[in-house]
Amino acid sequence: MKISDRQLQQVCKALFVVFISYFIFLIMTDNSVSKITLVSGLALALLLLAQVYHLSPKFKSLSEIGQLINRSDHHLLIKSHLLSNESEIDIIRISQISIQDNYLGIILDGNGQGFDFHPEGTKEDIKKHLYELLTEHEAKHIKLNAV
Repeated sequence: MKISDRQLQQVCKALFVVFISYFIFLIMTDNSVSKITLVSGLALALLLLAQVYHLSPKFKSLSEIGQLINRSDHHLLIKSHLLSNESEIDIIRISQISIQDNYLGIILDGNGQGFDFHPEGTKEDIKKHLYELLTEHEAKHIKLNAV
């Protein structure tokens, strides 16, 4: 049985409510509960709230491959995730691209040095999007490894 993102989001919301309720209950009852227990419960509730956002359609639309990998003139503009800085890579310098699920590696000038990115997506989605951004001539001169 596979659980959908929506179902997992609902479970996280329910657990968040349970932990916050328990946290408030412990504070109100004035039991001699250790501070570490209170802080741990609150931290877990906040982590669940972050997971709810991570599973939301809004977050998914903002973290699509098309939002994270773009082109500007002769440069690729790549972000690993929403909060990371954008890296500008000169397309002419790219000699090799390695793609895996949730991974994009770019080697510059054939010297083994380059960039590693971790955008969320399957290797097929990343590969397809890169071919949409690159011209046929540029794609022909870049070695592509889909691992």
